[in-house]
Amino acid sequence: ANSPLSIFGSFALIPFSEDVEEIVAAIRSTKVPMLFIHHGITGAAVGPSDYVLRHDVPRDVFLDEHEVIFFGHYHKPQTLPGNPPVFVIGSPYQLNRGERNDDDKGWMYFWPDHPLETDDNPRRITYEAAPKYVDIDAEDVNSVLLKGNHAKIMIPYEDRHRAEEIIKQAEEMGAASVDIDICNEEVIAEAE
Repeated sequence: ANSPLSIFGSFALIPFSEDVEEIVAAIRSTKVPMLFIHHGITGAAVGPSDYVLRHDVPRDVFLDEHEVIFFGHYHKPQTLPGNPPVFVIGSPYQLNRGERNDDDKGWMYFWPDHPLETDDNPRRITYEAAPKYVDIDAEDVNSVLLKGNHAKIMIPYEDRHRAEEIIKQAEEMGAASVDIDICNEEVIAEAE
């Protein structure tokens, strides 16, 4: 089966397929200068942990006509060195608690009269309005960090009887969601 390929003037869109060979065939079948591909590419890290998957599009499938490549599938934005330049766009906002410390979110932007940056920090517009995942101690439950965000509140074991009260305070501060983690002092010390 052939991967649906959409060509619009000087760029092509290649949608996700579980069959990497379909993606490779679509890449090799077009000679436009700019590709947008919904898949992973060899050498790109998946998320904040820098975990690299196998079975991605190999880096050596691009043609001389391909001048710049954008990949979207992995959450971590990154630039892969080489020719042509490969930009992994990343997700525009934190999608789960595992990305709670990953603030390099937003959209990459470019215009014909402003060339793409090819270093590890391409130009980005940060989407500040998106909810974030925050970890907060129970004594900071009145923090403005809660407003609109998904909160995990660490409650010391001796204050466990206050859990409902603390959840209510977090909700009143505008938390989008609240999870609690009741832990003893040893666990808190290990986390720091």
